[in-house]
Amino acid sequence: MEPVKLAIFDFDGTLIKGDSIISYILLAKRLKAMTAPHFLGILLRAPLWAMHILSDSQYKSFALKFYASLPREKQLALDKTFVDEVLLPRIYKMGRAALDARKQEGYHVLLLSASTENYMQHVAAALNTDGLICTRLDEGANVVENCKGENKLQLLQQYLKEKELDKDNRVDYNASCAYGDSKSDLPVLQLVGSPIIVNGKHRLIKAAPTLPRVHWQ
Repeated sequence: MEPVKLAIFDFDGTLIKGDSIISYILLAKRLKAMTAPHFLGILLRAPLWAMHILSDSQYKSFALKFYASLPREKQLALDKTFVDEVLLPRIYKMGRAALDARKQEGYHVLLLSASTENYMQHVAAALNTDGLICTRLDEGANVVENCKGENKLQLLQQYLKEKELDKDNRVDYNASCAYGDSKSDLPVLQLVGSPIIVNGKHRLIKAAPTLPRVHWQ
C-alpha cells in the first residue's frame, strides 16, 4: 500500500478570521432560535470562562443548550444557513487555494477543529475534505470531548486508527503538513514534517519561533 500524506487544517483563525462559535450564537439570536434570557446567560458566563472558572467544554455546553430544544428541521436550517451565509464567504481565498492544492496533490485532507460537529460537518462537505475531526456533541448538545490542544492530537490518532490509516506505519508524517494559528495547534504542528503557522497568534509564535509562517487573506 502507498504511504499516506496528511494535510491537516485548523479552522477558526486559520481558514477563517476569528472564532466561528461567536458568530453562530449571534446568528441564532438574530433568527430567534434562542431566548433572550439564554443569550443573557451566555454573556454573564463569559467572564467566568475568561477566568478559567468555567472550562471550554462547560461554556460551550451552556451556550449550545438552546440547540437541543429545537426541532431537527430547525437545527439543520440554522446550521446550513450559518455555513452557507456566514462561514463559507469568510474562508480565506489563500487558505481555500492551499486546501484545494493539497487535495489535488494526493494528500489526505483533514479539518481538525475545536468547533462543533453540528455545523462543521457541512463545512467539511462544502470543502470536499477527506475527513473531519472536531468537537462532538451528545443529544442534549453537551460537549462530549473538546477538540483542542492535546485532545486534537489524541482525536487525530483515534481517527487514523478507526480509518485503518495507521496500519503498517502507512502515514508518512515527515511528508505531511499542518496549518494552525494558535498554541493549541502546536502538538499537531510538531507531528508533521511541514508545519505552517497561519496568521499566527503571539503565544504560538513565542512557543515556536522557528516554524514557517504565512499570512492568509
